[in-house]
Amino acid sequence: MSGLNYSEVCETLECTRRQAERYVKDGKLNPKYEKQPGQRGKPRAVFLQSEVEELRKSLRATLYKPQIVEEKSLTEIPPTESYLLNQIPLEAIESYYQLNSLRMKFTLALDEAGIVSGLPKKTILQLARDNKISALRTGLGWRISTHSLEKYCQNFLTGDCGSSAVVLQNIH
Repeated sequence: MSGLNYSEVCETLECTRRQAERYVKDGKLNPKYEKQPGQRGKPRAVFLQSEVEELRKSLRATLYKPQIVEEKSLTEIPPTESYLLNQIPLEAIESYYQLNSLRMKFTLALDEAGIVSGLPKKTILQLARDNKISALRTGLGWRISTHSLEKYCQNFLTGDCGSSAVVLQNIH
C-alpha cells in the first residue's frame, strides 16, 4: 500500500507533526496502518493523498471575508452596540473595555497600573517607594491607588510633581 507518511503530510499541509497528530485525533485524517517488512515496532501510518488534499483545501478555504475598516482611536468609540459591531476592530473594543474596567477599580496591581498610566512597572514601583503615589504593600506585591496614580499623571503633565502621597501601610 503506497501513500503519504507523517512527514509528507506535514509538508503538504504546511504544519507540524503535532498538528498532524491532532488532525488524526479529531477525525479529520484517517490513517491506515501497515507493518514494515523486516522491522519490529509500531506499524507505519499511511495517509491517502486524496484525503490529505481535501483537508488542505478545507483548511485554506476562506470562512469569512473580513471587513476593511479604518483605524479609530479609543476616545472615538461610542457605546452603541450596532456601531461597535460594524466599525471597530475587536481588539480595540476589548482594550477599550479592559481599560475602563481597570479605571473603575480602587486599587491596581503593578501590571494594571502600567496599562492604565502607560508608565513602566519599574517607574511605578519607584514612585510608590518614594511616596509619590499612594500604595499598599501586600506581601511581595503592591496595590496602587487609582486616584493617586491618575492625580500623579495629571500633575506630571502640567509640571507639578509634588510628593503629596503617603504609603498607606505594610501588610505581610
